[in-house]
Amino acid sequence: MRHALATFFRGLPEYVTYEAATRAFVVLVLMPMGAFTTALLVSGRAGGAVTNATIWPFLASWQGVTFVLLAVALLAWLVVVELGGAIVIAARRRAGQPPARYLSVVGHNLRRAPNLLSAGGPLVLLYVAVVAPLTGAGFTPTMFAGVGVPMFVMSVIAATPALLAAYVGVIAALSLVALTMIYTVPLIILGNLRAWPAIVASVQLVLRRPGVLWRRYLWPLVGAVALAGAIATLWFLGVALALELGVDQPWQGPLLVFLLGIQQTVTLLFSLVALPYQAHCLVDAYHTALPGTGPLAHLAEGELEVASRRPDSLVTRALTQPGRLALGLVGAYALALGAISVPGYAVLGEVVGELTEPEVIAHRAGGNGAPENSLAGLEYAIEQRADRVEIDVQRTADGAYVLNHDDTFARVAGEPRASGQLTLAEVKALTIAGSGARVPTLEEFLTAAKGRMPVLIELKGATADQRMGDDVVAIVDRLGMRGSVTLMSLNYPLVQYIEGTYPAMTTGFAYFWSIGDVSLLTADVIMLEEGEATPDRVLAITAAGKQAYVWTVNDPETVVTVAEAGASGVITDTIPEARSVLDRREDMTPVDLLAHLLGFGTPEH
Repeated sequence: MRHALATFFRGLPEYVTYEAATRAFVVLVLMPMGAFTTALLVSGRAGGAVTNATIWPFLASWQGVTFVLLAVALLAWLVVVELGGAIVIAARRRAGQPPARYLSVVGHNLRRAPNLLSAGGPLVLLYVAVVAPLTGAGFTPTMFAGVGVPMFVMSVIAATPALLAAYVGVIAALSLVALTMIYTVPLIILGNLRAWPAIVASVQLVLRRPGVLWRRYLWPLVGAVALAGAIATLWFLGVALALELGVDQPWQGPLLVFLLGIQQTVTLLFSLVALPYQAHCLVDAYHTALPGTGPLAHLAEGELEVASRRPDSLVTRALTQPGRLALGLVGAYALALGAISVPGYAVLGEVVGELTEPEVIAHRAGGNGAPENSLAGLEYAIEQRADRVEIDVQRTADGAYVLNHDDTFARVAGEPRASGQLTLAEVKALTIAGSGARVPTLEEFLTAAKGRMPVLIELKGATADQRMGDDVVAIVDRLGMRGSVTLMSLNYPLVQYIEGTYPAMTTGFAYFWSIGDVSLLTADVIMLEEGEATPDRVLAITAAGKQAYVWTVNDPETVVTVAEAGASGVITDTIPEARSVLDRREDMTPVDLLAHLLGFGTPEH
């Protein structure tokens, strides 16, 4: 590991320069172009955004096909330019060659792009975009580093032993696949192999010389992660000391602003060097594994058609004198950051004073504190000072509306049949497991909630259709509760129907994946899955005059994060914890907010 870090740091300026230039091009050129093109394609088909509820009709259209082709082209560009660029620089550094011209590296790699158009190309793209980031055992562009299983799915998996065992098994198998394909991109970029031969050759290299992969690639990565963890621990101890010693001291706030700036800068720099370091170790393993592998050995002798920078160019001189350059930049940056710390802290005080609190919405009536979708859950939510409750409604075989979340009653009452297969009398004979409580009808629940608690009704399951929409609105109107009820669903056409037929009825649409501008969706409340609730997306929704609810948020840290993003409400199973965190947040000081941003938990007093 020490050798890997030493040789990597000698080439660090060139790695960072290339990575920063590539990221800048992606952010300033490709992403705006992609957003504009996506908006045109989506608006022409889906009215602003495509979600998990409308993805298949979209993909079946010419707009959807065009979007997929553009997405694949972007991914291929990232593979050959971002990943390939780091690989080429690593190979040149290993050969002792001078810094390369940026455009020459890009040009070389684009000439390798046709290799991805061959058989096996889709498999390579699937590997770098899904398998590698999902397992953490591969090599992937930074744009896809956050790919993973949606959080609400993971919560179900974690709570079900059989599903958890299956998930662990699948991830373990995919990790092995990712490791055996680890040399694929270097073989395409450096060895100029087509996609499928590169996959086959990668598997052969890994299986023939597994020790090289461990010593030259995996072990240096493990060591670097351990070193980064040790540095992070020391950093947090220092921040903790500043928080402890600076209580009631006027210098504490500006110091924390300064430390936050340093932390964010270091995080950015780490993101710029993480992929190049991985490429550096991978290329070292690749060139070490090739000799003595028979028909593959000749690949180590390939020439890179990349031009070096002129010796007298400003960039070359800066890269050959990194110490002075780094010292000057760090000094200037520290002075600038110190200069804005005091006024920055004053501005932060105004921001904290304008923070709004999201509603606490009890998931399935009472969250984890009571039998789900029950009258007892309603009483628990009221007792714990929830602002609203969410319930799930399905239709029985004889046209009644009862509360249930799953497709059947198997989990909650031991009945394997669905609501639509049971009469109301049969449903009322069921007992919610572990409680003795009965399954309430929608009318019973609303009657108990009237005047006491607003209700968010999710139209659920196979019976969620226009008839359900009409019937539920009629029940709400009969009880005189339109002002305290919101009708929502994962079924977007149903939400559109209710919005168009009953415009005075408050509607909500829930989703967990999207492209385009979700603030344009037809609904008064846009309900984002936790992983979708980015600050810019939440801001777009609220700026459009709509409410942004986030589901299902059970971690106190995430409750605060979602609140800071500007969400209108958090749907949670942990009502008292969420309520407590948000109550403390009402008295938050700028120091509390800075402590949270620096990674020191939820605000406390």
